[in-house]
Amino acid sequence: MKRFMLFSARPNILKIPGLVFCLCLLFFGAGVFAQKNSAEWPDAVKAAPKNHRVLYEDDDFRILLVTVNPGEKENVHGHRWNSILIAYQSGKFIDHIQGGPDLKAPAPSPNEPFPMVMMKGPEAPHSVENVDSVTDRLIRVEFKKAPFTNVPPAPGILTTQRLQANPK
Repeated sequence: MKRFMLFSARPNILKIPGLVFCLCLLFFGAGVFAQKNSAEWPDAVKAAPKNHRVLYEDDDFRILLVTVNPGEKENVHGHRWNSILIAYQSGKFIDHIQGGPDLKAPAPSPNEPFPMVMMKGPEAPHSVENVDSVTDRLIRVEFKKAPFTNVPPAPGILTTQRLQANPK
């Protein structure tokens, strides 16, 4: 019985296009799956309306005012579009990632530039808990159609330098 081997002592040039096709299909499928899942995430405005207020919306953009009061924990929600986040008042908080680690953010240091501006890709369901005496205030500009490129991976709300993962 002859077995198919992808890698063998004598590489067959016909196997390489098959491998490339399979890898392309895998990555394309993963992208479609992620996009499909993001459309199913609970929308921030509907799931956490106390914390997310629409300031402006049209077919291309949505601008949200995000506030989390001291001691408050948001309802679980996601952000399905790329966005620019402007944190203009922030203290210590914990970002509870659904099915992932809790990310703790210390208070900004006096040397840290403020307000902070960040590019964000879609964010999976999470819930922010304000564990400080300062109200968190942010503006989120969501781009419904504009693709972003080279968005740094950031699992939580603020920059990964401020975030410290805590397994649940």
